[in-house]
Amino acid sequence: MPREIFIAKTSDLKDGELKKFKYKGRSAVLVKIDGEFHAFLDYCTHAGGPLTMENCKLKCLTHYALFNPKTGEAETLPAPKGSYLMEIKIKEENGNIYHLNTIVFKDKK
Repeated sequence: MPREIFIAKTSDLKDGELKKFKYKGRSAVLVKIDGEFHAFLDYCTHAGGPLTMENCKLKCLTHYALFNPKTGEAETLPAPKGSYLMEIKIKEENGNIYHLNTIVFKDKK
């Protein structure tokens, strides 16, 4: 079973907010959207820029590509079409959110 690492309390984020945290020494983001939590490496699929949350979308601060905050899928250029942010597997339990030291790989269609 993967080791659980505490990220935040569920009460730390309001809907549409982002919180930065460390994942294996790298920058990562936890987002809350429509009452659900999702986590990704803080690394744009285009040029590796950092992410922020704007108008309920993840946005690269370098070249402004937008990503779906639930799936991590690129929605606008210059992020490559069909690319996904690297998703981090998380677990919500007793009002806390943990990451499970695991990257979720998306199936290519």
